[in-house]
Amino acid sequence: MRAQIILFRRMPPKISHFDYLVPENLKKEIKVGQLVEVPFRSGNEYGLVHSLDQKTLLNSKTKLRYLNRICFSNCFLPDNTSYFFKEISEFYGTDLGFIYKFSLPKFTKKFIASLTSADFPLEKTKRETEKPQTIVLQNEKHKDDFLNKILSNSAQHLILVPEKSDIAPLYENLKKVFPIEILSSEITDKNTTALWRKIRHGENIVIIGTRKALFLPWTNLKTITIIDEGNENYKSFDMAPRYHTRDAALLLSSFCKCAVYLVSHTPSVSSFYFSKQKIYNIVGEPTKIKNSFKIIDLNLEKRAKNYSPLSFELSEELKGLQRNESAFLFLNKKGSAGYLFCGDCKKPFVCSTCGRPLSYFASKKELRCNFCETVQPLFDSCPNCQSLNMKMRNPGTESVEKELRKEKALQHFQIVRLDSENEENYSFVRKPGTIYIGTEMAWGLIPWREIKLVGFLNTDSSLVSSEYKNLEHLWQKIRDSFYKSDIETKIILQTSHPDHYLFSALNEPNIFYENQLKERSLFQYPPFNFWLKIAILSPNANSAIREATDLKNRLSSLTNSLKNAKISGPHQATPFLQKGKYRYILLIRLGYENYRSSVKEINKLIPNNWKIDPNPNTLLSV
Repeated sequence: MRAQIILFRRMPPKISHFDYLVPENLKKEIKVGQLVEVPFRSGNEYGLVHSLDQKTLLNSKTKLRYLNRICFSNCFLPDNTSYFFKEISEFYGTDLGFIYKFSLPKFTKKFIASLTSADFPLEKTKRETEKPQTIVLQNEKHKDDFLNKILSNSAQHLILVPEKSDIAPLYENLKKVFPIEILSSEITDKNTTALWRKIRHGENIVIIGTRKALFLPWTNLKTITIIDEGNENYKSFDMAPRYHTRDAALLLSSFCKCAVYLVSHTPSVSSFYFSKQKIYNIVGEPTKIKNSFKIIDLNLEKRAKNYSPLSFELSEELKGLQRNESAFLFLNKKGSAGYLFCGDCKKPFVCSTCGRPLSYFASKKELRCNFCETVQPLFDSCPNCQSLNMKMRNPGTESVEKELRKEKALQHFQIVRLDSENEENYSFVRKPGTIYIGTEMAWGLIPWREIKLVGFLNTDSSLVSSEYKNLEHLWQKIRDSFYKSDIETKIILQTSHPDHYLFSALNEPNIFYENQLKERSLFQYPPFNFWLKIAILSPNANSAIREATDLKNRLSSLTNSLKNAKISGPHQATPFLQKGKYRYILLIRLGYENYRSSVKEINKLIPNNWKIDPNPNTLLSV
């Protein structure tokens, strides 16, 4: 008998399983999921039995070693966790061995030697399955009251947050009542392993963590609560498995039979729709804005010859702040300028690799393509006409910081810029009298309750974006700024499209949901259909499009037999060329009827060199 073993040793992603022979005296005892000790190189390692095969050898030349022993008769992971891992592997097109390595902490031999059979109890009695519940918050106290109501000391509970910075406030509010543990990327391997053991042993505990906490070995999980469920950071897009936290939580609940609560002040468009369709239960409705806010028409600013990133009114509001008051200026564009162009021939400076406009970073005196990441020094003159008359458009955070520092009326304020270009600023001293300028990275760092003025410097890029979720992300950001800040805080929204329905919907949230659902229904976007995005990255554009076309043809025979299914592409991705790789995308639209089984069947036909992204946040970006 041959056993495939997944080692706890960290191996390259493509090396998932190792084959070993099973000794005669262990053949009746061994089963999938057990922890075993095996010889590896000159020593011994621990691993999980992934599969068993009665065939002893793959071929006559194969030389396999015998595994040493079975450590425990019970399975190392609870059945519900094993089923969850397998479903994640198949649905998100990711090797199961990689799922284990991604999910399990770094086990030491000392830790494994300390385990006993008592550490591997069976799952407790399963509960009745409940509909997911959308909980619409009115304020922070409402959230605390709700959590105190559903949590207990007699079961395991999971509270998920979109970012690490969201953990501390929840922990402080709940630690006096419940046994609380934290799981995030900042927790040491030793503490993560100890927490894993507590959960596997069946201890009743409340876990607060980021999305990876879903992959703990739950034995008595009663509730999963997703805080700020519409936050875009719940989607994993940069590494496999590319899962959405809400989708994975619902999948886990189907195995653990636990309740799922989608908690936010502003539900996502999908959750709102499924609630209205009675697929979810909903408690509450999104509230009107209580803060004072004003919409500034940037078209009028330009007519008045104001080309600054700060409107006249926002500038005056900043100057009118008291010395101990703070402000936050949000601009999701780092650098000094979105692009440079020649003032004489009017041609923009473009990337030599992909042809897109180059962004200017004054602090490093360089031009950078934010799409393909090409970097080059600043031109001395226009490459087209040799003119020295260079101009900037679409200012970034560096430009705003520079402008604020020039204002004499603001010199007594601490000015802090928070973006990915200056992470050393993240250790700044939070004190009254600070003006923060930042991208989305600043959102979890600033002291919201101390902010007396919030300025959204440029909302236009999301208002006119071709990506269907960008408008929703802006909506969530604006609503979140109202929710997080004090009721006396003034909020200024700068836009060239003041008549857009998003702004009128701030006081009538249903306007936003109704318009979004009409638009998405027209194009059959989620939540009306399920979308699967697959992408190929290749150093050769011709071979990439040829392979994409071949795969589309193979998939068409499958999708043609599925109700409401449609496959389109190959589409050029955005960016089309990055780090020497050309990118093409195939988009597959599926009806919700049996969509999970359809996705798994499609995944079987997709080669390993493709990226698989079910329920993507973006359709044409990689």
